[in-house]
Amino acid sequence: IQGNKTLIKGVGATGKVSIDPVHDEIFLATPDQQILVFNRTDNGNIAPKRILGGNDTELSLGEQNTGGGNVPCIRIDPIHNLLLVPVSGRQGGGRILVFDRAASGNTAPKAVIKGPVGMGNQFEVYAPKKRLITHTRNNIEIWNIPESGESTEPPIRIPAPLGRQSRSEEHTSELQSRFGISYAV
Repeated sequence: IQGNKTLIKGVGATGKVSIDPVHDEIFLATPDQQILVFNRTDNGNIAPKRILGGNDTELSLGEQNTGGGNVPCIRIDPIHNLLLVPVSGRQGGGRILVFDRAASGNTAPKAVIKGPVGMGNQFEVYAPKKRLITHTRNNIEIWNIPESGESTEPPIRIPAPLGRQSRSEEHTSELQSRFGISYAV
């Protein structure tokens, strides 16, 4: 996928592509404050099938349009049909905007999670349990993904210092018993 009809700008814009294998779609955040959606099998100079963007979306996806990129990683929950997009908070801290997976146009997020990650941080979605999982400040953090509104619920924090394997079996057991998450160390 390339060319002016795609609306993709800059080399860095392609660094954070998310693929939804269930619905056969590719999601791409751009520094134009838009999320572009293509069919997974699209090829050539083709326009996006959907574009999510506008003031009501609250998207804040980076600033440059050429060279290396700083657009955020975005994630799809194909089970609950959710699109999760991290944005930087205006007064510090991050937020995750939760949209319907098929949202387009100037659509407001259906839910917001305050605090989990900033725009550049990596996170994953564990769709079967509707959880967002990230690793920050020596902890694995597990956040509930809300149905609607703003969630300020604190995460479950499991100590997991970087570079140390100590107590890893204990943490694995805690993940399995508390959250039903299988986790291989």
